Amino acid sequence: MFCNSQFSVAVHMLAFIAKDQYDQVTSEQMAESVNTNPVVIRRILCRLARGNLVVSQPGVLGGTKLSRPAEQITLLDVYRVIEGCGAYSLHRSQPNETCTVGRNIVPVIDGIMQEAEAVIKDRLSRYTIADVLKQVLVLPQ
Repeated sequence: MFCNSQFSVAVHMLAFIAKDQYDQVTSEQMAESVNTNPVVIRRILCRLARGNLVVSQPGVLGGTKLSRPAEQITLLDVYRVIEGCGAYSLHRSQPNETCTVGRNIVPVIDGIMQEAEAVIKDRLSRYTIADVLKQVLVLPQ
């Protein structure tokens, strides 16, 4: 569904932070949970901070917390911060205008993808980080 894994990693990170809501979580702890390099985590954290979803405190005793309760952060909020302009993109170069398909394909694909993305956004708006965490915690260990 998504072109890259940053959305799912960001949701994973936010659920991990929400689990320890009273403690600051380090990028190393998140990286261990996600099973990736802390640099990947820090890059995504920067985007989440710019999107006002987390606040971070640098330093030895620093870490990251959610900027508001997990019940108030929807997956649509995360999607908008991470995916930015959307989960799909059109041709990188202009298709051949002398070809019937090339001349008309972009508006057709764009219309279909805008409709699909509207459905995705509607569904993501129904779930919060708290909902994700609840589901994660009830699954068998």
